[in-house]
Amino acid sequence: MHIEVSQLNISMGDFSLQVPQWSLPSNSHLLFEGPSGSGKTTFLHLLAGLLPFQNGEIKISGVSIKNLSGHDLIQFRRKNCGIIFQKIHLLPHLTLIENILLGCQNAHQAKQIDKLTENLQLTHRLNHLPSTLSLGETQRAAVARALISEPSLLLADEPTSGLDDANAERVMQLLVSSARNKSLIVVSHDARVRKFFEQKIDFREILK
Repeated sequence: MHIEVSQLNISMGDFSLQVPQWSLPSNSHLLFEGPSGSGKTTFLHLLAGLLPFQNGEIKISGVSIKNLSGHDLIQFRRKNCGIIFQKIHLLPHLTLIENILLGCQNAHQAKQIDKLTENLQLTHRLNHLPSTLSLGETQRAAVARALISEPSLLLADEPTSGLDDANAERVMQLLVSSARNKSLIVVSHDARVRKFFEQKIDFREILK
């Protein structure tokens, strides 16, 4: 999905973010790097339509998300975006498999659950509640939930946080392969992630 951002401006207390002009061609894979506090996570949330903004424009494949109603924005996001949050949001009363299936839009997508959880080595934990899972397992479950709907745009905030080397490699390989012919934006401080991207940019560069 092609992304266009222009004259974006958001202020929250003492924090402000301004992006004069930035675009990302369709099917691009981009790694955002840069120091904590520079606005990377906030920017991902803006692209996903999770935060309102005072001024400017965000267009995703020609659709201005600012002009969408609340209902239409939710539907647009559910149809097009897969989001992996830095803070994992699994519903505590649902099992791992039930949490993953929340990302499905239809029965066809649900059929992928076996392959997806096998790739992420979660098959043996499908009927467990989040409180009984390790940090790495909950992180991988969040990745599975984002991928199961086959989104056109994947937004991932520190997707390898809390993962050992083997699982970090597994998650990144799955993200990149799942995003073939799709758009992928990853925010990470993890040096292990860099090798998966040809296109890397310090986030501060787009603020100038």
